[in-house]
Amino acid sequence: MNEEWNDNREEKREEPERVHIPYRQAPGPEPRPGGGSDTTALIFGILSVLTSSCVAPVAVVLSILSFVSLRRYRAAGGEWRGAAIAAALLAGLGILFSILAVILIVTAFVTKDPNSIYGLLYQVEA
Repeated sequence: MNEEWNDNREEKREEPERVHIPYRQAPGPEPRPGGGSDTTALIFGILSVLTSSCVAPVAVVLSILSFVSLRRYRAAGGEWRGAAIAAALLAGLGILFSILAVILIVTAFVTKDPNSIYGLLYQVEA
């Protein structure tokens, strides 16, 4: 009986041929039109507003970069939504604040009166 058991065990069984079935990749989100240029424009817009009162030329350059990124975004088929609208508004505000900062600084130097900036602001509010 031991011999029979050993003989059966030593028999090689033919294994079925293995077939390789490739895995399918799970569907992911579709790439956004513009490839994230709206987010880049938004970052440039935020930086332009933050630097507008301190370093006006840098703020203007950042605003221009924001508008260039928005143009690329729109050329790639992006729509005016969320980040793109906010980027355009912030870039515009960055330029506006830079112009106001330059006007206030020039006014202070022309009049040579340190109180002229406060007087100008008070007249604008009234």
